[in-house]
Amino acid sequence: MKKNISLILISLIAIIVTSCKIDDSSTDPTKDPTKDPAPQYYVTFKAGGTTVTETEASATRGTASTPRTLTIVGTGKSGSVPKFKFYMEETFIGFTKGLNVGNGALTYPSFYIEFTNSASVLYSTKNDNDGIGLFISDISYANGGIVSGTFSGSIKTAAGVAIQITEGKFNVKCSN
Repeated sequence: MKKNISLILISLIAIIVTSCKIDDSSTDPTKDPTKDPAPQYYVTFKAGGTTVTETEASATRGTASTPRTLTIVGTGKSGSVPKFKFYMEETFIGFTKGLNVGNGALTYPSFYIEFTNSASVLYSTKNDNDGIGLFISDISYANGGIVSGTFSGSIKTAAGVAIQITEGKFNVKCSN
């Protein structure tokens, strides 16, 4: 009787193990060459309703100790337009997760955002009293550290032409 129960258990285990197969081809793009992997580092947003995805994105820490600075840059291939730039000096609470940063005419030059569209028209929050709010959801202010977050608001040219920025997201690596 013990021998039969042991054989039944072994058979059941063998059936369960062989019938369970993990298909990870949907999450591993190397298993399906028609699928492109999602970019690991990016800056993406809508400018006036048009989606902008920067193919090259990074963060740079300032080299001076006071004030410490952070610059996030996103560009097209080989630095081409469209371009996105966020610059900030360290706040009194530091560079920290959960930080909301207002960027407008009153915060320039300590905090600002610039966007150059595909027609090379420059928009800047230094020209906009309302500006853009940027939220840092995660940050590691270190060489190779990651900075991620969201942003939205309005931005203007020097002539006062405004554009709405919506659905902004970034995930970048500190290059220094």
